[in-house]
Amino acid sequence: MQYSNKSKNTKSFYIVTAVCLVAIALTSYIAVSKNREDKKTQKSEDPVITEQKESYTDNNSENDEITAEPTEKKAEDIPYTEPEKKEEEPKQDDVKTFVPPVKGKIIKGYSEDTLQYDRTFGDMRIHKAVDISCNENDQIVSVTAGTVMSVTDSASFNKIITVDHGNGYTAQYCGLGTANVAKGDTVAAGDIIGTAKNPPCECLDECHIHIVCMKDGVPFDPVKLYSENN
Repeated sequence: MQYSNKSKNTKSFYIVTAVCLVAIALTSYIAVSKNREDKKTQKSEDPVITEQKESYTDNNSENDEITAEPTEKKAEDIPYTEPEKKEEEPKQDDVKTFVPPVKGKIIKGYSEDTLQYDRTFGDMRIHKAVDISCNENDQIVSVTAGTVMSVTDSASFNKIITVDHGNGYTAQYCGLGTANVAKGDTVAAGDIIGTAKNPPCECLDECHIHIVCMKDGVPFDPVKLYSENN
């Protein structure tokens, strides 16, 4: 009986041991399997990174359009800049190019207040013009650019050519024998407008051209204008 109990206890021990081993093995298997499943799951959840290559776009392609989205800026975000000041253009109030109507000396100058002796009439009188000596039939030229206003005949001054030189300037060329221009013609500085012939009203003076210059209808000394612009 004692031997039988001992054998029975030994058999029970082996059974328990075997059950424990099986339990350990099963637990290990489950743990390993779960670990593998976790790794598979983690791997499947990892983001796939693919290399992106820049694509070359031909800027000369007619079909390509480059658009830029407008960026809205608030008024307070724009720095204040003082507006650029433009320089005022000089007023064209003076004749810029002025040439003598003929090459010669001044035999009688401009006078507005001072009386000058007139040989033809034998008296003293003002002379709101300039007389420049020349030979008969010498060419007379325009003192500056302008438009011919009129060509008239005068018993006192032969032919008179009046030219509008712009900006309120006009000139009367008196003592001409012939006229090379007509009303409405445009002339430049130095253009020939006619030839000289001594005016009858100043016939005792040597042959000359009698020129009257005005600004807004008021006579002035053209010699001053010539000096200022040359």
